[in-house]
Amino acid sequence: MAPGGDNIRHCFSRLQKYFGDKTILAFRPLLNKPYQFSLIKTTVKTWTYKNVPAERADTIKAIFTIKNISEKDSTYTCIFSFDQYTVKMPPVEVTMLNVDLSKPLMIDNTFSILDSIGYYVRGLSLYVNMSKKGMVEKVDGLSQMLTAMAAKSHRDYGSIKALLQDYISVNAITDLMNRSFSNPPVKEVVPGFRWMNTVTTITKAPIEVKTFYVPAQSNGDSLSINTSLLFASPDSSGVLKGNGKGTLLMSYSTGLPYRSESNSEMITAADEYNITEKEYLKIEQLYYQH
Repeated sequence: MAPGGDNIRHCFSRLQKYFGDKTILAFRPLLNKPYQFSLIKTTVKTWTYKNVPAERADTIKAIFTIKNISEKDSTYTCIFSFDQYTVKMPPVEVTMLNVDLSKPLMIDNTFSILDSIGYYVRGLSLYVNMSKKGMVEKVDGLSQMLTAMAAKSHRDYGSIKALLQDYISVNAITDLMNRSFSNPPVKEVVPGFRWMNTVTTITKAPIEVKTFYVPAQSNGDSLSINTSLLFASPDSSGVLKGNGKGTLLMSYSTGLPYRSESNSEMITAADEYNITEKEYLKIEQLYYQH
């Protein structure tokens, strides 16, 4: 055996592992690099009760940034911060992002308060632990965020927390992050490979979301994927069911989405009527070079 043969084989093995990992699609944001995303989520619920039709809708528009600051035991600790956050509920039409909610004009207008959340949440941060599957393991710092928002808006902590439970809470942040980033299979992607992922959202009511991924085309660092979604009650009661379709453009190197878009419809069976909910969700990475 030639001198140094063991070292050569060891180095070759390490190189194989290194380059092989590049074909593994997993959530792995670069260290200390901020990634900014925009999110639009519109839901429209319709139902008819005693021959009277009704509708409830809201649209969430957010710009947020995540930055991986450490990795330990296959868990990433990321700083999550809002750059903008608004909630719009018809018939409110006016966006009041730069209105000071502490002014008397705004005190009794709940819709305007929700629509002005971005005025107070901008620049505030949370710490989120995430797995290589892009799933949230822990959210820290929410109470400090709500305390800061309460102080800025001159409102008590309890009312701010109650007002934002469906929008800025541990459950809501967990759902937002999981729906945005739990796409990679943490496996080697080869021609013909397909995968499925299940996420249970917990805000408002538990919903099991199964997403099926069919890769369509790769181009450099990006992978184009067609998606189909199934919605169900997590307790298998059949009370809720639905489906949807979408597209996803994902980065091989980071496992982050460049762009994700889907349209879905769910039906919930109530005692005397059914509720139909249509959802549009779009997530886009800003300022990336494709």
